[in-house]
Amino acid sequence: MGHKRKIIVFGIGVGLAIAAVSIYFAVSRQAEESTIPADAENITAEISNLDDELKKSDGADARMSLLSTKIETYKSVGKYDEALEIAQQLEREFPNNASYKADIARIYELKGDTVNAVSYWRQAIDELQKRPQNDESAAEKSYYEERLSFAEGGR
Repeated sequence: MGHKRKIIVFGIGVGLAIAAVSIYFAVSRQAEESTIPADAENITAEISNLDDELKKSDGADARMSLLSTKIETYKSVGKYDEALEIAQQLEREFPNNASYKADIARIYELKGDTVNAVSYWRQAIDELQKRPQNDESAAEKSYYEERLSFAEGGR
């Protein structure tokens, strides 16, 4: 196989891998959001339960997980300001966490605020670039870049 053909085959493989990762993240996000109760009564109960669990939680990981669930719960019913407030709180506590910056970017997208969405997608990408690169961080970066491109097109 010639050198040019190898490069083309490699490029196609990389393109397919990036597409697969993008689909994985989209399906994962959709699966997360579909597990959240949709009606107001269940949402109120869910938020109350999360608040109770937060009071009892003793570790940072448990607290971060519960707050992330609370963000998704608020987003699922269109309470974007409440979700944004919690996401910003997490970002202040963990300023080097790209995921929290991405959460904020997504909430701004949902609110229709593309200027802030673009800013936070860029910040999330910048945080990822500070980390040692591996397949997972490369896939996450690719997803964030895709979201950034979408947000920039929506301006």
